[in-house]
Amino acid sequence: MKRRIISSFLAAAMAATLLAGCGGGDTPKDSSANLDQKENQEEQTPGDSNTEEPGTEEPGGETDQEPVTITIGNWPAPDAETYAAMEEQKENFVKAYPYITVETDEYAYSTDTFLAKAAGGQLPDLFNTFFTETDKIINAGYAEDITEAFNNSEFASAVSPELLELVTRDNQVYGVPVGGYSIGLHCNVALFKEAGLVDADGVPVFPTTWDELAQTSATIKEKTGKAGFFLPSTDGQGGWLFANILWGFGGDFEAQVDGKWTAVFDSEEAVAALQYVKDLKWKYNAMPDNAVGNLNDWMNSYGSDQVAMGLCHQPMANGIVSATGMSKDNMSMTVVPAGPGGQAAQLGGNVYMMAKGTTPQQQDALLKWLLFGKESPITDDEALASFEAACQTESDEGYPVGPTSLQIWVGGDRAEKEQAIREKFVNVDMKLWDPYCQHADEGLRAEPPVNAQELYAVLDSVLQEVLTNENADCQELLSKAAADFQKDYLDNAN
Repeated sequence: MKRRIISSFLAAAMAATLLAGCGGGDTPKDSSANLDQKENQEEQTPGDSNTEEPGTEEPGGETDQEPVTITIGNWPAPDAETYAAMEEQKENFVKAYPYITVETDEYAYSTDTFLAKAAGGQLPDLFNTFFTETDKIINAGYAEDITEAFNNSEFASAVSPELLELVTRDNQVYGVPVGGYSIGLHCNVALFKEAGLVDADGVPVFPTTWDELAQTSATIKEKTGKAGFFLPSTDGQGGWLFANILWGFGGDFEAQVDGKWTAVFDSEEAVAALQYVKDLKWKYNAMPDNAVGNLNDWMNSYGSDQVAMGLCHQPMANGIVSATGMSKDNMSMTVVPAGPGGQAAQLGGNVYMMAKGTTPQQQDALLKWLLFGKESPITDDEALASFEAACQTESDEGYPVGPTSLQIWVGGDRAEKEQAIREKFVNVDMKLWDPYCQHADEGLRAEPPVNAQELYAVLDSVLQEVLTNENADCQELLSKAAADFQKDYLDNAN
């Protein structure tokens, strides 16, 4: 039996091509490096390991069960690199559970096709989606309540409560989180040192509020001539990251008013947040001269010591090293600064859901499938050996080993055993990372529940205007954007 773990450094090195999964794209990406998603950046497949579930009976051991058939979505095409491994995993799985028949479906979640496919009863039994899509899917009645099967599985005591909450409605569970990330603030150590903004240990004096970030940015610009902060404003990534600022100012994007979804991002708090971004550019001179760009532009500027700070998730660090050659020792990270409304950090990632109509027996079988593969809180010796090899490779390649993002598993043995291995390879000063790593699960906010990707694109246009027009009217921009978003999207969701 073999369990194949994809090394996080390889996935992170692909970060530049996967950014749309964080802020704009319509197929799920593990954001946890996932990137990781987006949480440990792995290929988003239904499971790509070949293993017997630890603790289960030997193949052929469960023969007294009623036969059941399950369909697994997002199956790789025959010419895909992962196809052979997935087919082998399926073969091993049915040996372990001979009463389960596994059928496959190449369908991968897309915001453009899901509703029509669901309405036609054509969904696979198991499909992967974004956290942002769960409300839409649950409210439309296309996800099955899996509470009983979930509570009787190893997942019940293993999934992070913060992530589980995103797929729970009225104490009913509708999905299994398998990837998560939270946004933080990346800080360039060299520029902080050059500006005299480090303590006696050489650790940056991290800004804890948005006001402090503005002052820090202005000082860095004055002392170094380099930009203090970069906020993307294209490819949906501007709206995605601006959310962290707007929430911190006490605003929100969507609310249910009299049972109908309503755009509320033209509020006094939202206007203050947008004015803050505008002031970073025009009042504090904190932004690059050419302030319009995407996350790749920030990554390249940050990695070449041209920008001191930017918002993103922790696994992006590997992608920055890979793309720019930045030294791991020049990196540090803290939590998103707090605003008048408190501290807020966007939580995102991926979740497996089951199509409406899946039976309790199918649900049990589908959870066994997930536990059998990489989406499992349980590990074994071969998996740990693969993980250790990946840590060694990351260290050899100059990637930071030690920092972690939002943890998916709080139970089972996987998280604890992987952390013990990771500690053997720590190659950075963790004082540069602990302000984020020790607090990555605080102030978490879920992405807007309705048409989030479309919302981010709308906000991109607003951000571009305030970053290029010193005379832009923030209230006017947001009022028009909210009215258009209401008409074009939210009215259709009500």
